[in-house]
Amino acid sequence: MKNKRILITSTDVMMLQFLVKHVFYLKEQGFEVDVACSDVEGHIEELRKIFCDKVRMTVVACVRSPLSLKNLRGYKQLKALINENGYDLIWTNEPVMGMLTRLAARKARKKGAKTLYVAHGFHFYKGASFKKWCLFYPAEKFAARYTDKLITINREDYALAQKRFQRCRPELFNGIGVDTKRFVKTGIDTLEKRKQLGVPADCTLYLSVAELEKRKNHETVIRAFAEADIENARLLICGLGTQKEHLERLIEKLGVGDRVKLLGYRYDIRELLETADVFVLGSFQEGLSVAIMEAMAMRSLCVVSRIRGNTDLIDEKSGLLFDPKDRSSVKKALIEASKHSHLFDAAREENEKKIKNFDAETIMKRMAETITSLTEGEMR
Repeated sequence: MKNKRILITSTDVMMLQFLVKHVFYLKEQGFEVDVACSDVEGHIEELRKIFCDKVRMTVVACVRSPLSLKNLRGYKQLKALINENGYDLIWTNEPVMGMLTRLAARKARKKGAKTLYVAHGFHFYKGASFKKWCLFYPAEKFAARYTDKLITINREDYALAQKRFQRCRPELFNGIGVDTKRFVKTGIDTLEKRKQLGVPADCTLYLSVAELEKRKNHETVIRAFAEADIENARLLICGLGTQKEHLERLIEKLGVGDRVKLLGYRYDIRELLETADVFVLGSFQEGLSVAIMEAMAMRSLCVVSRIRGNTDLIDEKSGLLFDPKDRSSVKKALIEASKHSHLFDAAREENEKKIKNFDAETIMKRMAETITSLTEGEMR
């Protein structure tokens, strides 16, 4: 029997951060794998180097805005790619790319191809704006008719999918996977690391890892940190994004430039997690945060927003939760983490055990099994 052919579509950043490992794992399992990526964050050349001559990659002109006419060109490119290559399965990710890919695969589905959609967090959820519900829910409902399998990555989305998208045979996965073998204590000289970062050896070090975008809610965390005025504390934020200049101005305005630093994109997250005392994430919206999972694996005390996805990972027994819309709630959690960090050793141990259920190898194996069942016609 010939090897099954798979096409995986996503944005360049989604592919780089989460899907590359799945591509190579599927190839190891004997699948022929192509990828199609949109260039939204400038990672295409980096992906070309990773895939080299091992994986065929096509760049398509899709953008994240669902109303952009630019997506028409991307749709035509996806349609031509799918119709020309006779894929057995098309695995797509993210709302806009997911919609365009499933529409482009309609003819291929009539010939027997299957479509797999992984929702990394619906844009319509409890607490989401009326605008998001009006825009994204009808689109997802429409695309459901062209979806053979839907995978969700948090409990809230799964419950909604079971109720609203039954025809897609929804299934709950523990995220897209985190490398628990890599995110372990390395025994680095944390005092030297702090010195490199310009952080005093005896201070309480808070670390946040997230894009500098509005939905990550860095402004509220920075303001709460400034108001908390915790003695001998520092806040380091890793990430790039459109809010960079705004946050730099905010830090200057609040007069906390000596205590709050934007570190930009970092390749040493594991070492930073090992050096920090507290991991902080104030997002308004998450699917299932890989950043939190990495922090859990590194035994960090996690102080995160009480939202969908985050509460799949952290509860009152395993960390501290706050209301991301209430600065006083954030402030209280930051202060409590500083004063009582030593009381959370049990929580750290619990998180280290719990995160094993989210291990990348386990998720990749399960994904490969799901793809096999789809391509062989054994619908779950």
